[in-house]
Amino acid sequence: MEQSTKFFNQIPVPIVEADDLNDFEKLLFSEIYTMANSYGSIFPSNGYLAKRYGKTKVTISNTLSKLQDKGYINLEYQYSGREIEKRFIYPCLNKLNGGIKENFNTPKRNLYGGIKENFKDNISANKSINKSNNNISDKPDIESDLEKRFDNLWKIYPNKKGKPRAFAAYKKAIKTGTTDELIKAGIENYLAEIKAKNTQKSFIKHGSTWFNGKGWEDDYDLSPTQYYKNNKAVKGVPQWSNAKTLKDREYMSDEEVEALINGLGDT
Repeated sequence: MEQSTKFFNQIPVPIVEADDLNDFEKLLFSEIYTMANSYGSIFPSNGYLAKRYGKTKVTISNTLSKLQDKGYINLEYQYSGREIEKRFIYPCLNKLNGGIKENFNTPKRNLYGGIKENFKDNISANKSINKSNNNISDKPDIESDLEKRFDNLWKIYPNKKGKPRAFAAYKKAIKTGTTDELIKAGIENYLAEIKAKNTQKSFIKHGSTWFNGKGWEDDYDLSPTQYYKNNKAVKGVPQWSNAKTLKDREYMSDEEVEALINGLGDT
């Protein structure tokens, strides 16, 4: 069965007073914060949280992403080979009077006597609790988180061909430490080059090619392409080649034709 808070949720005052959080974001943070106090390491699935609060998995995923973007939680992933095996959620709380600053992943004194000094170190220490109180988080939930992040990047990529291969390359890049911000900056630079060079659509790289080639690591030339007009004079069509002359040719002797051609330079 899932980890759960049974009797009450704790919510720090800075969270209650946080102007950048809506009510459900505060409620979800309180769930995470209370689990952290109870278990040390926490990994509830999106499905469990959705059922507990009467929300959809998509809403839970979006809310967790917002909490992470605002600096209130960290989402970390444990891998088994190339596959994501488990997702951990850590609250980030330092100053109880005035804000969210510190990351629980760094060693510190216990707060309220319940939060562990280092949540990462307590992953192994809480194995017995985890085995009896929790199943491994649903892999589809973790995959959904990555798909959502990838889709945000895919929306701005100009040639949407080869999405499955591009997604596979994206997951591999994320695992090796590449950030969404770096990839987004690379796409924006590529878009700027396309605009500057007036690149035709047929010459824009397929998404699968760009992601597999780590296009965010490329250098892009943003200088505009120069176009030059061809001012070379074009010589007119010889008079003897026009339709009327060709028709008259049928009635001209060879001597008259030769004389006409020889006289072209005089016109």
